[in-house]
Amino acid sequence: MAYHSTADFLREIKQEPSTHFALGNAAGDADSTISAITWGYVESCYADSRTTPVVSIPKADLESTRPETLLLFEWAGISTDDLFYINDII
Repeated sequence: MAYHSTADFLREIKQEPSTHFALGNAAGDADSTISAITWGYVESCYADSRTTPVVSIPKADLESTRPETLLLFEWAGISTDDLFYINDII
């Protein structure tokens, strides 16, 4: 399936998540989080299954300890409300 943007993909997958997840390392740093989102997007666009990206730390931790990731999200037009967090799935 094709999406207009990564932000559109995240909004849609938030409404109808899959049971296949992309998860970065436990630190929840920028490269890990962006990689999980990218993998979920690419796999959902080009594979036979949809993949739900998951931020590997709780939302409160992302907002309080990862300003660099929040800045990247802002630049990409990604809302933190459209993401799944580790505490949403366990």
